[in-house]
Amino acid sequence: MMKIHNWHELSFLLVITGIIQYLILTTIAMFFYTGGNSVNPNTQTYSFFINFISDLGRIKSISGKSNIISLILYTIAGLFFSISLILFVITLRDILKDEPKIKTISNFIMILGIISGIFMLVGYLTPWDIYGSFHVLCGLIFTATGVVTILLYAIAIIFKEQYSNRMALILLVVFCFTFINLLIITFLKYSANSLESLVFQVTLQKFTMYSFIICFLIQGFYLLKLEKIY
Repeated sequence: MMKIHNWHELSFLLVITGIIQYLILTTIAMFFYTGGNSVNPNTQTYSFFINFISDLGRIKSISGKSNIISLILYTIAGLFFSISLILFVITLRDILKDEPKIKTISNFIMILGIISGIFMLVGYLTPWDIYGSFHVLCGLIFTATGVVTILLYAIAIIFKEQYSNRMALILLVVFCFTFINLLIITFLKYSANSLESLVFQVTLQKFTMYSFIICFLIQGFYLLKLEKIY
């Protein structure tokens, strides 16, 4: 059994666990989704490239059927994931603050990261078939604050001697994906009134979200290893 020596290690383990359980529970939730998408309400199952992640969190699916099992799994996964990310950015600030060059940046990382995590959490608590506009607003604020947090985190890593710059490169790649996604959903405002448009939006959302997830999974494992070394 792995021994946890301090709360830093606990935080890194929590974000790793939070991400893994999110991937597992949301995947299971896809199998329980009761059908329908923004273009065709008559489909019977969840389609990875046609249904948004938020479809899993509807009280009633787009087909009009009860979606409670999928909703419960989606909500549990999202809450645990959000809380683990909030704890993670708080821990990051504690690790980075000792470096004089990035002390101020570390404070902004924590503040923006907490704001991002809170709006992410609220988004998972507001089914978008009931709180449509507010749910979307939470997603936009989560993404906007999250993308700045990622950029600041990458910059901070460059000035942190013990930290590998490869971790900064990973963050910068995810920053680019997330920033492009934010620009598209904010300014281009694609409407999901055609299958092609829907597939484009869903694919972009999934690619961005899973890039974000994998990035922080890597960061969690790396920091856990680093914590044990130092």
